[in-house]
Amino acid sequence: MRAGVAAAVVGAVLLALPAGAGAQGLDTTCQFSLTRLDASTTNVLALDTNAVYWGGTYAGLPGTRIRIEGEYPHARYMSWNLYDSAARPIDALSDHQLAAGPVGGYTAFIEFGPRPASPAPNTLYSGDSRGGTFLYRVYVPDRGQDAKGGVPLPKVSLEPAGGAGGAPGLDACRELQAP
Repeated sequence: MRAGVAAAVVGAVLLALPAGAGAQGLDTTCQFSLTRLDASTTNVLALDTNAVYWGGTYAGLPGTRIRIEGEYPHARYMSWNLYDSAARPIDALSDHQLAAGPVGGYTAFIEFGPRPASPAPNTLYSGDSRGGTFLYRVYVPDRGQDAKGGVPLPKVSLEPAGGAGGAPGLDACRELQAP
């Protein structure tokens, strides 16, 4: 029953997300926009009124990965969740699983492909799914903090797989967000 409710919620999120900026003809320089989803903006996730969600859609491009750079929110809990295009959960990382970077924030990745026997730290894997949705969840921000837990939203961008440097190219950037 719980899995069915979760699938229905994610399916509704997929419908609530706007088309990617790339699909609208905007140059996003390989950056994803995060759309806020919560009880004050849509009734999709009203099942949990203590959480605020931001989501984006993606299309996995060979030779690329998604890079997430963020700060830990001042909140009870934070997580990243990955779903395939049929709204089935694929992978997740919660705050206690994310190793901090040298300046106190974190960097995480979404790799397109199966989870290896020894997964890389701070990494979500898409399995055989070539596209879907990722959700960023902030649960119960600390008293006096905004819905983001007092920190900016994470920066989510496309880069060459393995952090090879350079940009993936304009054509890849235009294709990175699923319609």
